[in-house]
Amino acid sequence: MKRVDFKSAKSLISKNDVVAMVVVIKHDSEEWNIIPVQWFTQTSLKPPMFAISIGHSRYSYLCLQEADEFNICIPKKELKNELLACATSSGKDVNKFVEFDIDYFYGRFKRVPIIKNSFVAFECKYVSQIKTGDHTIFIGESKYSWLAKETEDSYNYLSMKDL
Repeated sequence: MKRVDFKSAKSLISKNDVVAMVVVIKHDSEEWNIIPVQWFTQTSLKPPMFAISIGHSRYSYLCLQEADEFNICIPKKELKNELLACATSSGKDVNKFVEFDIDYFYGRFKRVPIIKNSFVAFECKYVSQIKTGDHTIFIGESKYSWLAKETEDSYNYLSMKDL
């Protein structure tokens, strides 16, 4: 992946059908957790910000409560099986990077990795949260954006219709 400006990275993904894999530090650990989410959206252009919604009963909710930063990775289609495996297991019990053989690299944030086989990735700094019934919306400012080097296939990301 190569580092690019936010506008270039964001322009290549559709607003409606994208599936994301969010990476955060695990609760009480230096390991990472992967959270597959479908509910995320851009909330601001200046500064660029995203919101993700996580249910209170999820282990990932506890992880995000303590996170200073998190990454939003839009996986390529070939990560379909890994995404489904992450969705059906808890980071409380499993190190998803090891268990599902997910490669990563470090961007600018050295504590939280970026999933290597992503089409687009955004390194976000935690800003705030809003409780909404049985979910909380976590808001992060995108500080750094990444794009797969091979962009000739501009729509090689995993969407809901691929699942």
